[in-house]
Amino acid sequence: MRVDRPQALLFGLVLGDALAHQSTFPETDAADQFSFSQRLQTTLAWFKTLIKVSDQASIGNPMVSALLTLADPDIDTDHALLRSMLTGCLYTHRPERLHQAIAGIFPRSASQTFAAGLAVACLTQLALNESPPNDHLRRVFEFVSGLNEDFDAALRRVGHVLGWTNETAALKHIGLGSATGQAAALALYCVMRRADDYAAGVRLAASISAGDGLIAGLAGGVLGAQLGLDAIPMKWRQRCENADDLADLSRQLRRVWSDTR
Repeated sequence: MRVDRPQALLFGLVLGDALAHQSTFPETDAADQFSFSQRLQTTLAWFKTLIKVSDQASIGNPMVSALLTLADPDIDTDHALLRSMLTGCLYTHRPERLHQAIAGIFPRSASQTFAAGLAVACLTQLALNESPPNDHLRRVFEFVSGLNEDFDAALRRVGHVLGWTNETAALKHIGLGSATGQAAALALYCVMRRADDYAAGVRLAASISAGDGLIAGLAGGVLGAQLGLDAIPMKWRQRCENADDLADLSRQLRRVWSDTR
């Protein structure tokens, strides 16, 4: 795995969220700073605490216990999906613990939300481990299949429309059904349709729900991890709010990885 992957994931996630809140999608030479949502700021604060606890834990006492301690019984679906992405990133070298870790984010019984969160975490790991993008849907479906019929159906709809030329119709087709799984399924679609272009993938995701950065954030995080830091326009990264903190967080994450291989 290239060393820039965790930093690319964090910048990709934050910029995807920030760009979706712009009234117009900026050109790469615009001057304004990109500020991301309070929802994502809260999630990153949670992640910083989790990394700190995980960094202090012994290898014999894995990170799952820390994650369960930090679980929030009142967490909403959007926050849970963002936490799932970051947990997938944290557990890149411990995929066998992913089910238990994601279960810690969802203290209430909500199987469709859990399936969507597990799918986001799995997709994150696939991107970080440089899995071929055209194989993402199959791998994610194999990982979560059978957990929830509605979410399985949402993933099948992604498969139905990947080859459609009319993306508006494709997005509408995926959006049928429960809203709980829509964000994860739509983000997966955007990642697969724009697998080689970070900016284009975020643009497509941002077009789905104006003013809501969840789908663009999820797609941006996966595309960043998949393509690496150089795929994200330099001027966007330079104008990203708390850019130095994100770079430092990625270094802490790599240290936890090295201790848990």
